[in-house]
Amino acid sequence: KEAAQQEEVRRQDAEAKAMKSAEAGFKALSEGALVEAQTSLSSALNTLPDRPQNDALRAQIAWGLAEAQYLQARDIIKKQGSLADARKLVDSALRNAPDHRGAQALSKRLEKLEAAALIPKAPADQPATLWNRRHFVRLPSVYGSFH
Repeated sequence: KEAAQQEEVRRQDAEAKAMKSAEAGFKALSEGALVEAQTSLSSALNTLPDRPQNDALRAQIAWGLAEAQYLQARDIIKKQGSLADARKLVDSALRNAPDHRGAQALSKRLEKLEAAALIPKAPADQPATLWNRRHFVRLPSVYGSFH
């Protein structure tokens, strides 16, 4: 009987910690602190005991985590960052909330961007050539006129 009471106390403590983490995560999400939101919401999901009474709360936390991951992936794509990082975030968001429409749409867009990135670029469009072109365009302004 005492062991059952200790287990109940442990479960209640875990639920209270999970609720605090979830609140912090949703607050961070609403403030746009996406990495902090992901950390807090992920912690809440991991801490929350897996039992039927927590299913609705677990789904809500998972959706919040998916939203934070989706928004961060969207920002990476907007800033033309790493497609691999964006893909990891979108895939994780879809694992957490398979019905997240934003993540579904971003996944399709990401597929197109990934396919386009696989197409070899012409030598003139490669970064080294573009840098050289810009460098030579700037030479006259830095070193004066060559006329």
